[in-house]
Amino acid sequence: MFDIGFAELLVIAVVGLLVLGPDRLPEATRTGVLWLGRLRRSLTRARETISRELNTDEIRQQLYNEDILRELRERAHSTDTTFPEPPIAPSPESGPEPSRADQRDG
Repeated sequence: MFDIGFAELLVIAVVGLLVLGPDRLPEATRTGVLWLGRLRRSLTRARETISRELNTDEIRQQLYNEDILRELRERAHSTDTTFPEPPIAPSPESGPEPSRADQRDG
């Protein structure tokens, strides 16, 4: 979340130990973590409330569907739509196909 590595945490711990002392550091850490948790929960609730009020899920779904339709249209326009004619199968009215023997004799 804050992109803090081990070295930064170590520096913060040393500074906290020097400023607060070993007696008050654990209590200050607990208090800080408690406040961060409360702040995170409050922000999450506010984001969910705003999302629910603005119906962002429906808007997001509609935008997603429009993107898919746009991609399909672009694919249809970008590909060659001229396909070769399929081979014509003999119709049942024309009768049976001549055999190879008939073709050789013929």
